Amino acid sequence: MMFSCTKESETLPLGQDYFPIAIGDYRMYDVTETTYVDKVETIETYQLRESFYDLIESGNETTFLMRIERRETDQDNWLSVENIAILQTASNLEYKEQNMTFVKMSFPVIVNRVWDGNAQNQDFEQLYHYEELGSSDYTFENSDHIKVIISDLPANIVAQDERFETYAQDVGLVERNFIEIGFCTVNCDGEVNIPEDGRILIQRLIEYGSE
Repeated sequence: MMFSCTKESETLPLGQDYFPIAIGDYRMYDVTETTYVDKVETIETYQLRESFYDLIESGNETTFLMRIERRETDQDNWLSVENIAILQTASNLEYKEQNMTFVKMSFPVIVNRVWDGNAQNQDFEQLYHYEELGSSDYTFENSDHIKVIISDLPANIVAQDERFETYAQDVGLVERNFIEIGFCTVNCDGEVNIPEDGRILIQRLIEYGSE
């Protein structure tokens, strides 16, 4: 793996340094995504790149624009997937994507801190919380890390919804691990926990820096 150098940055208060933002910064990921449709499994591997390319100032708030690009292999050209507006305040990190706003982080960053990730949209309450990393969790370089638990519903007879993201100080998002599956409940030949619909996504940082 190739790791690029980053700029020196001063420590930010409250934990905003778990998601540093500057125009020109980028992060690149390897992704494995498994989808299930009517019990048919499809596995894709590809790369994603996030890059901050512009900002909008309004009053005392600054919203940064982040471009998401995808390519199938490192020999292919990047293709734009979507743009995300990101607002980082003294209390929250908010993502606006596909006309929905999600509170991705809450400050200060403290283990067991709980907040509603859907507080800025009309969906039902979704409680996120911070958790320490275990010894077997994915880490990136030598930064301090924090895990954001989005959902922790383990597998039962009908579904599994376990989603978390890992952030590293002075780096940002280093891992996204989502399991959202509905299991077969009819005509399953007596088997249990057979994925019928849903997806498993594993996204891990391989490079970051500034252009």
